[in-house]
Amino acid sequence: RVPRWQAPDLAVRAASLFDTSVKAVSPELGVLRTCSNAKARDMLAMTFRSPREAVASAALSLREHGLI
Repeated sequence: RVPRWQAPDLAVRAASLFDTSVKAVSPELGVLRTCSNAKARDMLAMTFRSPREAVASAALSLREHGLI
């Protein structure tokens, strides 16, 4: 299931006082993590598909395998 809303940081921190599984993620609140494929592109000379191309290819593969 995909989350449909985002809980405020304060609510998550309050919940972490009572639920240890929530407590594990509370240090990550407010931290923005970014990812880059620059190293793979530079060192390995890789090229990547655009997001639009990747989604279209995945949909085509699902249809070819009879999953949709």
